[in-house]
Amino acid sequence: MASLILFVVLASSLLPLLALAADSGMTFAGITTTTDNEAIQAISIAWNISDWKPYIGSDPCVGNGNSTPWPYIGCDGCHLGASSNSCNVTSLNLNGQNINAKIPPELFNLQLLTHLDLHNNSISDNIPPAIGSLSKIAYLDLSMNNFSGHIPEEISNLTGLTHLNLSKNLLSGSVPSKLGDITSLSYLDLSVNMLSGNVPSELGKLTKLLVLKFGTNSFKGLLPPDLGNLSSLEQLYFDSSRVSGLLHVLEPLTKLRILWAFDNDIRGNLTVFKNFSGLEELRIYGTSIEGPIPNFSLPSTIRTLQIGDLLPPSVNSSSQTERDSDFSFLKNMHNLTILSLRNCSLKSINFPNIPVLTNLTYLDLSFNKLSGKVPTNFAQDKFPNLTQLFIGGNKFDGNLNDILPRNLSNGEIDISFNPISGDLSLYPNLNINFLGTNIDARTRYSNSRSSDIVNFIGNKSLWTNITKLAVPFAIKCGGDVHDIPHLFYYHNDTKHLGVADLNFDPQNQWVVSIVSPFLPNNYIIDFIVNTDHSISGAETQALYQTARISASSLRVNQ
Repeated sequence: MASLILFVVLASSLLPLLALAADSGMTFAGITTTTDNEAIQAISIAWNISDWKPYIGSDPCVGNGNSTPWPYIGCDGCHLGASSNSCNVTSLNLNGQNINAKIPPELFNLQLLTHLDLHNNSISDNIPPAIGSLSKIAYLDLSMNNFSGHIPEEISNLTGLTHLNLSKNLLSGSVPSKLGDITSLSYLDLSVNMLSGNVPSELGKLTKLLVLKFGTNSFKGLLPPDLGNLSSLEQLYFDSSRVSGLLHVLEPLTKLRILWAFDNDIRGNLTVFKNFSGLEELRIYGTSIEGPIPNFSLPSTIRTLQIGDLLPPSVNSSSQTERDSDFSFLKNMHNLTILSLRNCSLKSINFPNIPVLTNLTYLDLSFNKLSGKVPTNFAQDKFPNLTQLFIGGNKFDGNLNDILPRNLSNGEIDISFNPISGDLSLYPNLNINFLGTNIDARTRYSNSRSSDIVNFIGNKSLWTNITKLAVPFAIKCGGDVHDIPHLFYYHNDTKHLGVADLNFDPQNQWVVSIVSPFLPNNYIIDFIVNTDHSISGAETQALYQTARISASSLRVNQ
C-alpha cells in the first residue's frame, strides 16, 4: 500500500523507482522528511547520478541502514532511532558528476538547503527563477555548466547568500541590479559568460565582498565609481570585460591583494597603487594606462607583477613630470616570482638598482627601448633561479653566454631582434628564439640549408640582393597540408612550439617565430587550437578549423 500512496504523490517519472522499491521490499520510511526524501529520489532519476544507484529507495540521510547519508548529501536535524521523520537535506555537493540535463523542479522542494554545489557539469537551459525560493541557502555554485539566458532577478531573494558563483556558462543579458540587495555576499563570480550592458553600480552596496570577478564578458560603459565603496575587497578580476573608465575608481580599495584589470579601455596612471600595502598580484596590460612606471616602492608582498602596453603620458597628465623608471620600485620585492614589463616604453635599466631576486623564475622585458650591454653574469647574480627570460625587440648587445645563468639547463628564452651573439650549443635543452640576432644558426641546426635560411631571414643586412619583391604562397596556420587545385597549396604548420621557439620550412624557406606572454605554471600549453564548427559560405572549411593562438610572426625568404 505504501508504494501505491507514493505513486499518487510523486511524478510519473518515478515509476521505475517505485517498481524497484516494491520488488525489493524497500519502503521510504526513515528519518528524512517525506518532502526531502521524494525530492532526492526524483533528482537521482533525473540526473542519473552513478554513485547514488546503490542507494535508490533507501533513506537519503541514513543510506542502506548504516546511518550515514548518501554520497554528496549533507543532512541536519537528524535524530537516529526516532519514529518520526525529522531530518532535512541541507547540502548537495554534486560537482563533476557528468550531469547532462536540466535542473529538476523537485530540487526546489529542498527548502532547508544551505549549500548547493553543481559546478563542473553540463547542466543546460536557463537558471530557473525558482532558485529564489531556496531562502536558507548560503553557498551556491553553478559554474562550469551550460546555463544560458538571463540571470534571474529572483536570485536576489537569497538574502543569506555569502557565496555565488555563476562563472563559465553561457549567460547573457544585463546583470540584475537587484544583486546589490544580497548584502551578505562575500564572494561573487560572474566571469566568462556573455553578459552585456553596464556593470550595475548597485554592486557597490556589497560591502562585505572579499572577492569580485566579472571578467571575460561583453559589458559596456564605465567601471562604476561605486566599486570604490567595497572597502573590504581583497580580490578583483575584471579582465577582458570591455569596461572603460578611470583606474582611480579603485584607489580606495587599499586592501586589495589581487587585481586583474587587463584588456580593457581603462585610463589613468599607476600612482593609484601607492598605498596598496598588501598587494600580492597585479596584472594590468592591454589598457590605456599611461606610463611611466612610478619609482615609489611597491610592497614586499608582491609575487606577480605584470605591467604592459603603457601609453606615453599625455601633455596635461600628472604623470608627465615623472621620469622614466629607474627600477627602484623593485627594491623591497624579495618575494617576486613573475615580473613582466612588456611594452612599457622603458629606455634604460639602472642595473645596480635591481636587487637580488632569488625567487624570480620569469622575467619579460620585451618590446621596450632598452639598449646597451648586459653586464656579465647579470642574470646569474641577480636572478639565480630564472627559467624563463624574454628580452626580444630591444637593442641589447653582448654575449648570450654572459647573459644567461650558468646553471640554466632547461627553460624558454627569447632574445630575438637584439644584436646579441653567442653559442647555442651550450644550451641544447633550451627553447630559444634567436631570430634577428647575431647568433650563427649553425650552432643550433646542423643542416646547412636550415641554418642559412634562419640566418638570412633574421639578418636585414643580407636582404640587399633580393630580386623578387613578391612571391605568392600560403600556409595552413596550425594545420596540415591543404591543396586547392589550380588555386593555392597551403603548407604544413603543425609543429608544436614552446613559448619561445621557431618553426622553419627549409624547402619553402619560411619561418614562424613565436613568443608567448606569461602563462601560469599549471596551464596546459598547446598553441594550436582546433574546431569542428563550419563557417557559412566558406568554400574551404578546413582552412578555418585550425589556428595558432600565440603571438607569432611569419618571415619569408623567397
